[in-house]
Amino acid sequence: MDSPKPHLWRNTILFAGLIYALSSVYGVLYVQTISIAVCSEALAFTAGILIGSSFVLSSLTYFFNFMDTKLKYRKQLGLLGYYVALAYSITLFLRNVDHYGTHASTSLGTREALLGLSAMAILSMMAIISGNWAIKLLGNRWRMLLRTGYIAYILLIIRAFIIEGGSWRQWAFSFMSLPPPRLILSIFALIVIYARIGLEIALRLKKKLPTQPK
Repeated sequence: MDSPKPHLWRNTILFAGLIYALSSVYGVLYVQTISIAVCSEALAFTAGILIGSSFVLSSLTYFFNFMDTKLKYRKQLGLLGYYVALAYSITLFLRNVDHYGTHASTSLGTREALLGLSAMAILSMMAIISGNWAIKLLGNRWRMLLRTGYIAYILLIIRAFIIEGGSWRQWAFSFMSLPPPRLILSIFALIVIYARIGLEIALRLKKKLPTQPK
């Protein structure tokens, strides 16, 4: 059974609350109005930051020793990010009941819906096997299954580009407003993925180095 670590959860929830507050304020400044959509999209932004932070901690602790004390937050960041992503999915459905309810047979077959559902399926699998029981049951396959989270992250980047790629290009050519929130989150996600690639390269190079005699 996993041992309870209330201080880790408390600090992670406070961090999530800070990210949500900042992203909500940014969303209001971006669209210049307060709406349910802004609050909903702030959930998506918060979930992306939490999940990405969970992923990137392995890379950061490898390259920067001062980050070692933060590695213990990886599980809490990932799980809370998943719960926030679920909350966003619910608000997205409530905002578009006709789209995802009455016309579900067609709307759920769109590219953005399939990408989102696939990403959530992967994240759900990761949440289910996050406990210590899964490590004992799955052995070495456990870590490999958790790394499929990067696939989910890539799917969400592609989904964001499909939904807002036009506005991203418009902003890039004009710079007449604040950067779109999804663009900022996608850039963060790419940094997380590149950090993982850098870690893999560093580990492979380290294996190739001749061992020094003691």
